[in-house]
Amino acid sequence: MVIDTNVLVSGLTFKGKPREVLDLIWRGNIEACISSFILKELEKTLKKDFSCDRDRIKHTIEKIKAKTILVQPKNKVSVIKGKDDDNRILECAIEGGSIPHFW
Repeated sequence: MVIDTNVLVSGLTFKGKPREVLDLIWRGNIEACISSFILKELEKTLKKDFSCDRDRIKHTIEKIKAKTILVQPKNKVSVIKGKDDDNRILECAIEGGSIPHFW
């Protein structure tokens, strides 16, 4: 499974299903893949939209890295036209084995 930035932000800041997903990851009940792109996007969002300080962001990123599988996508995809960010998420999913590579 891939955890995208929206699920991460929602799970870190609000209650509900995204928080439940993160709790499953923290407990080791499910495996999740993440990429450097997703981590950078998360860092940017926490700083810009939630005014998190550098130490809190660093701690959050380290916790996520410790509980997920960091993949480095080798292949670029352009399946979703005009949505480069979404294509980066697909690349992570493909590299992590969440979806087959058809392209």
